[in-house]
This record gives sequence, structure tokens and C-alpha cells, in this order.
Amino acid sequence: MSNEFKNKVIFITGASSGIGFQLANLFLKNKAKIVSVSRTKPKIKKNNRQFKHINFDLTNFKKYDELFKKIPKAFGPIDFYVHAAGIQFIKPIKIVTSEDINRILDINLKSPIFISKFLSNKKIFKRPCSVVFIASIMGVVGSPGQSLYSSSKSGIIGLTKSLSLELSKSNIRVNCVSPGVIKSPLFDNYLKQVTSEMKKKVIENHPLGIGSFKDINMVIKFLLSNESKWMTGQNIIVDGGYTVQ
Repeated sequence: MSNEFKNKVIFITGASSGIGFQLANLFLKNKAKIVSVSRTKPKIKKNNRQFKHINFDLTNFKKYDELFKKIPKAFGPIDFYVHAAGIQFIKPIKIVTSEDINRILDINLKSPIFISKFLSNKKIFKRPCSVVFIASIMGVVGSPGQSLYSSSKSGIIGLTKSLSLELSKSNIRVNCVSPGVIKSPLFDNYLKQVTSEMKKKVIENHPLGIGSFKDINMVIKFLLSNESKWMTGQNIIVDGGYTVQ
């Protein structure tokens, strides 16, 4: 499977940190060509001709037409698309503001919806094409204080299922991955917002322990690859056993 991605064009949002950053480095090792879109440029090795970054605010929905005029100019049409951009915060529903709602839904749900509007354009996305969205187990089981985050991620799962049916005749596969807790900046930020008791509970509720970027990215790599060519519309839960309890 390692040679399958050589010189293939992979469009990744949120590659400045977390899953997206680790995924970009993984595919660069596989000699793929990476197009990164985020507000912060990833700290990728300088002078890497296989990597192009476009500085863009994914919540600026009026500028998406301009963005997708730039993207094909990097390496040509896209073979694979991974939406890894996302934010998470803990807040009881009774104090949630309209700004909170817009903030989390804009980046976690609306941005992949807006990007998906361009998937049917063959000048931007090749055929066949494989898409992977990053959802979350919080979109499956929920958690106190995470009504907004859970809503955004369950929305991703619904988007995956509907898009997979809508785009199948165009030879575009759409799947998503729902990670459990992994060692990441997002998890570090989460720990700052919860009590020590809740922190202990989260860790104990993962029978196989806290996961790693590699645990998630190997599944993403499989879903993008031809080895999963008969899979679409699926939400793959990778959570160390969290959701089976």
C-alpha cells in the first residue's frame, strides 16, 4: 500500500496540528503531494517540493470559490481529501451563546459541507476520489458539557452517509473515522477544562488505554486506499473499546 500514494495529491484541512499534521507527514513519507489549507502554516520541513500550503480561514465561506481556484494550481486535481480541521470545548448548555454555536459548527460541520459542494467538479477532484472526514465518538455517545461538539460530529456522520449515496455514481467514496481519546493537543486542551475525577473516568473508560495518532492515521490511510474500494458511507470507530461498554 505504500507505493499507492506516490505522487498522488492529498488535500488536508487542519494540517497545522493534531491528526492533520501527523497525517501530512505520514503521506509525505509515502511520497504523496500534500495541499494544506489552514490559518496557520504547518511546520513541515522546508523546501519540500511535495508540500504546498494555502493560508485560508475555513469559516470565510464567501471566499471558497477563490480557494478552489488556487488549490488545483498547486499540483493539479485532487485524488484524496481529508477533513481534519476541528475545535472542541466544554460548556454546559445553559450558558452556551450564539457565538459558541457558530464558532464550533462553522469549523466542524459547515466547512466540510461547503468544501463538499466542489467535489463534483472534475477539474478540482479526480475520479476515482476518496474522502475521509474526522468525526468523533462524541458524535455517537455524547457527553455532559459537549452538546455543541457532539452535535457537530454527529452531523459529520450524517453528512458522510448522505454524501456517499449522492456521489457514488461519480466514483467518489466518502467515509469518516470516529476517534476515541488520543494523546494530542486537543486532548490536552480538554483536560484543562474538566475535573480530575472526570479525567480519571475518561482514561478508565478506554479498555485499551489512550490511543495515538498512528492508531487513527493508519485507519485513514486504509480508507483512502484502494484496499477499501468497496467501502463508502461508513463511520469507523477507533476508540480502544470506549463505545462497547
